[in-house]
Amino acid sequence: MSETLNTVDRCTDVESISFQKEQAASRFSRYPFDPSSLPFEATAMNYMEINSNSQAYQLVMAHLAKHSLSIDGYAQKANSFVAPTKFANEDGSDDEEDCGCKSKPKNELAICVGLGLFAFKDNDGHEMFALHQSIGDPVGTQCGISMMMNIVLFTSISNDISIMANFLQHLITASQSTDPFSFNCYKWNSKYEYWRKSASVRARNIDSVILPEATKEKLLTDVIRFLSPKTRNFYEEHGIPYRRSYLFHGVPGAGKTSLIKALAGHFKRNISFLQLTDPDMTDLSLLSSIQDLRRNTIVVIEDIDACFSKDRSNKIQHSKVSFSGLLNALDGVGSTSGQMFILTTNIKDQLDPALIRCGRVDVQIEFKYAEDEQMAMMWKSFYPEAISMAEEFTRLMRVHLNGKNINTSSLQHYFVLNMHSSAEEALSSIENILADIEFTEEFISKATPPSNDEATPTTTTTTTTTNNTNNTNSSEGESSEHFAS
Repeated sequence: MSETLNTVDRCTDVESISFQKEQAASRFSRYPFDPSSLPFEATAMNYMEINSNSQAYQLVMAHLAKHSLSIDGYAQKANSFVAPTKFANEDGSDDEEDCGCKSKPKNELAICVGLGLFAFKDNDGHEMFALHQSIGDPVGTQCGISMMMNIVLFTSISNDISIMANFLQHLITASQSTDPFSFNCYKWNSKYEYWRKSASVRARNIDSVILPEATKEKLLTDVIRFLSPKTRNFYEEHGIPYRRSYLFHGVPGAGKTSLIKALAGHFKRNISFLQLTDPDMTDLSLLSSIQDLRRNTIVVIEDIDACFSKDRSNKIQHSKVSFSGLLNALDGVGSTSGQMFILTTNIKDQLDPALIRCGRVDVQIEFKYAEDEQMAMMWKSFYPEAISMAEEFTRLMRVHLNGKNINTSSLQHYFVLNMHSSAEEALSSIENILADIEFTEEFISKATPPSNDEATPTTTTTTTTTNNTNNTNSSEGESSEHFAS
C-alpha cells in the first residue's frame, strides 16, 4: 500500500512538472519574454523585440548605458555593464564587433549596458522600458561560444506604437550624422546585412591635398554641381538615377585615399566601404547594401581591378559576387538618393570597358607621378617661412632624380624625414634621402608600367567631363583599414 502511494505521489510530481513546463511554453509562445519576471502587466504594454543582429540593437545598448533611469518599484538605474575585450585604437575606433558604443580615446574602455530591465526616456520625453536578456543555451560557433541575445522595448498601451519606431529612427539618424570636424566610416555587414559604424575620423582639410589648382577646381565644381537642388530636379525629371560615380586610377602612392578623406570632410559626408571580397557578400547582399545607403555618404570600392578580370571572371576564388551583380549595384538599382561612388584602381587597363562606360562612371581622375607644380606646393606647405626656396627645391629634386619619376607619398616621406630640419638643411639632404627611397620608386616602376602615351602629358578623358591628370600629397598606402577598421 505504501509503495502504491509513493508511486502515485511520484506520478503527481511528474504531472505537476509537466504542467508547469506547458505553462511556461504557453507563456513564451505568446511573449518573447517571461511576463512573470516583469514588475508590470505585459498586457498593459506595447512591446517590440530587437534581435542582436540588428543595427538598432547596438544603438539601444549604447543609449541605455548612458540614459537609464531609476523608477521606484520598476527599475533601477543601470548597474550592469559589459566592457569590450579590446582597447580602442589610436584613431578612436574599435576593431571588434562591439556593442555599438561610440569610440573612446586610446586606453579608455567603451562601456555598454549588461543584462536586466532598464527604464529610460526617448528623445521626446516618453517613458519606456527595455529588457536586455539572453535566449536559450550557449552554442558553439567558429568564433567560440555564443549566446543569443535580444532587447524588448516596452511602452504604455495608451501610447502610439510609432513612438518606438520614432525612437529607433532617432538613434539611427544620430549615429550617421557628421560634425564639422569629423566623419563616420561604415562597413557593410554581409552576414546580417546592415551598415556597421567602424570609426569616427577627423576630417581633413581639402587644401592639404596637393593637386594642381585647375584639377582641384574641376573636381570640386563637379561635386558641388551634382549636390545642388537644381541638379537633383534635373535627374528626377528625366528619370535618371540620382548618383555620381568617380574612378580614381593611376600609380600607387599618389593620394587616392587621401583625396577621398578630404572630400568626405569638405562636403560633410560619411564614407561607406564595400568589400567585394567578403566571403559572405553575394549579389543580393550587395544590392541590399546599396538600397540601405544613407543620402550623405560616399561609397568606396577600393582596388576594383582585384575583383574581376577583363573576361569578367572572378579573381577571388571564394567570392560570390558576380560581374553582373556589381554592374547592377553601380547602376543604382533600388537607390537614387544622391550617393557618390568612388572606385579606385592602380591598373585601369585591366578593367572591363562595361564597368567604366558612360553612366556607370561619370568622371575619371588619373593620378600620375609628382609634377613640378606639386613639388613646389608641397615645399611651401612644409616650409611656409621659406617659400622663396620652392623653385630651387624643385630644380634640385629633378637634378638628383636624373629623369626618374617620384610619387607624392615618397615626397611626403622626404619632408617627414626632415621634420626637424631647417629649409637649408632639407635642401642639402635631397640626395641622401632619394637614395633611401629609391627602392620604392623601383617597385612602383615595376608594378605600374608606363602606358604608350605616358611620355607626354595628356588630359584624362572622362565619360562626362574632362579632367587633367593629378596627384595629391599623401600616401596612397593609406588603405581604408587606417581609418575605417
